[in-house]
Amino acid sequence: MGSRMLFLYVFRQHILLTGLVLVLLTFIVAVVQFAESSRFRGSDDWDAVAALRRILFETPAFLQSMLPYVVLIATALLVYRMGKQYELAIFSQIGRPWRRVLLPLVAGGAAVGLLYTFVLSPLASYSSIRDDTRPEVAGMTEFAEGREVVLRDDEGFHFLLIDAISEDATALRGITYLRLDEEHRLLNRVNAPRAAWLDGELVFTGAVDLGSGLADPIVENGELRLEFPQSVLQHRERDRLMISVYELPGVITATRMVGASPWGLEARFQSLIALPALLGAVAFLAGALVYHPVIRGSWRNDVLAVLAAAFVMYFLITFTDALGGSGAAPAFLMAWGLPALTAAAGIGVLSVRSKRR
Repeated sequence: MGSRMLFLYVFRQHILLTGLVLVLLTFIVAVVQFAESSRFRGSDDWDAVAALRRILFETPAFLQSMLPYVVLIATALLVYRMGKQYELAIFSQIGRPWRRVLLPLVAGGAAVGLLYTFVLSPLASYSSIRDDTRPEVAGMTEFAEGREVVLRDDEGFHFLLIDAISEDATALRGITYLRLDEEHRLLNRVNAPRAAWLDGELVFTGAVDLGSGLADPIVENGELRLEFPQSVLQHRERDRLMISVYELPGVITATRMVGASPWGLEARFQSLIALPALLGAVAFLAGALVYHPVIRGSWRNDVLAVLAAAFVMYFLITFTDALGGSGAAPAFLMAWGLPALTAAAGIGVLSVRSKRR
């Protein structure tokens, strides 16, 4: 078997097994979310089809945190199977060093990361934006994905539903303002084509009070003034996990312009960009942990090593996400330091085991 054929063979097997593990995990997560959503809905107002559709849209966005463990498990299983079927022993006998087996594993992990970052995650975001199955809020379903602003004060809740925000975050277009009381009853509903911040106030122009609430109209001569600072845009309701890698730079820029904290968004962006490197490094570490012992038949130690690696990875990912998301450490350093540390661990494992041979 030539080097190219060997690479393609291992790469294909790795992608297929990783895909299988990922599909099974996605199915389990979707079933759990579906079951949880049914617990908090009455039988009369719960639409099972709509709930399932929404869950299928949102589940891919939450898979990023699981992908390192998926790749770790899939790589370990693949190397174990290759060892059990004596493929690794044959490769060694015909002069194929272990590096040529681990390289396609690294490429497979990186390919999964690229696919998720630039295809699956944006598709999930796009599907969520186009989703028309969202629950109603005070009888309204006019949601502009990624532009909901939610505020709360002593009187109740304020919702700003915005179609578009200018690049300098000073002007809004296509706004619906909803004011609700503490019991979520609609007090006022105002539609306006435009709004802008003037002297610390958000001024709606061309505003129309639809008069569908319990309170008196609040629009005067087509104008509504709200004492909302520009920083209210930091309260946008959209989960950062549902923002694709293509949208994040613009959202980060707008967040900085209004004086809000961009650390969480920057950590999300850097983690998405670094994901291919992280998954490639995880595959390398998993292969390094189980490659030689599989040939010798000592699989129990490999199970413990893989489990220990999973626990350490969980701690490091949580720790670096917390530091980067809070601004305590540069998001770039936290996101890219993790793949480097994982790869270094794999090199260390190979070095130690090579000395023991």
